[in-house]
This record gives sequence, C-alpha cells and structure tokens, in this order.
Amino acid sequence: MVINQTIQGSWVFGLVFVATYVVGAISGYVMMESQRATVKALSPVLTEVRESELEHRTTSAVDGSLKTVNDWARSRGWSQLEMKKTYVASR
Repeated sequence: MVINQTIQGSWVFGLVFVATYVVGAISGYVMMESQRATVKALSPVLTEVRESELEHRTTSAVDGSLKTVNDWARSRGWSQLEMKKTYVASR
C-alpha cells in the first residue's frame, strides 16, 4: 500500500516535471524567436544608427583639429601673428 502510493506519487511528480519542462522549453523558444524577429526587423535602423555615429565621431574629430581652431580664431578677428606677438610680449 505504501509502495503503491510511493510509485503513484513518483509518476505524478515525473509527469508534472516533464510537463513543466516541455512548457518552459517551448515558451522560451517562442520568446527567443520573437526577440530575434524584433532584432531582425530593427537591423536597418541599427545600421543607420551605427553609420550616423561613425559620421558624428569623424566630424567631431575634424572639428577639434588645429586647422578648425585657427579658422575659428580668424573668423573672430584673431590671427596667428597677433597671438604670437601677444605671447612674446607677455613673457
């Protein structure tokens, strides 16, 4: 009697375990495929963002160059010659 109940309990546990495992595996697979489809749909947008970021970094690097700083200074009425005279005069 106790052995029969033990065997029945083991079968119930095994069936619940297998059912839970199967449902968990299938739902995980469905969620993974859903996420994969979302990423695939966003792929063109992500590519455009990467290209835009690269362009921004390139532009930022060029903006920080000495030539750009000199152009900025000249546009405000300063010249390199005046800056050198001022520097030498302040020594």
